[in-house]
Amino acid sequence: MTIVTLSPRFQVVIPKDVREHLDLEPGQKLQAIGYKGRIELIPVEPIEASRGFLRGIDTTVGRDAGTGLAMADSVVLATARDADATLWTQDSDFEGMGGVEYRRRTEAPHGLRPTRP
Repeated sequence: MTIVTLSPRFQVVIPKDVREHLDLEPGQKLQAIGYKGRIELIPVEPIEASRGFLRGIDTTVGRDAGTGLAMADSVVLATARDADATLWTQDSDFEGMGGVEYRRRTEAPHGLRPTRP
């Protein structure tokens, strides 16, 4: 683990071993995110780098299969099916579909509020 120092101008030098491991180049854009008390720097990839990342996914879900799902829901379902995973949801649009475990939403007991993550 390498320790770096924050300069008076709030700049940090990324250690050489980290730069080389991540193939970082001068001038490359990084997304800075504060997360759980730490700073994460995520290399920004050009949109062209994502070409083909869904190659092989079942694109018939939501269209040819007649599910009637919105596009985002179709992508979620197709991704779960592609991974041979069970999709757990409280979204009633998925009720009765294969590979889906649907649980109806319930009201919180009197006087309690439902918690959200």
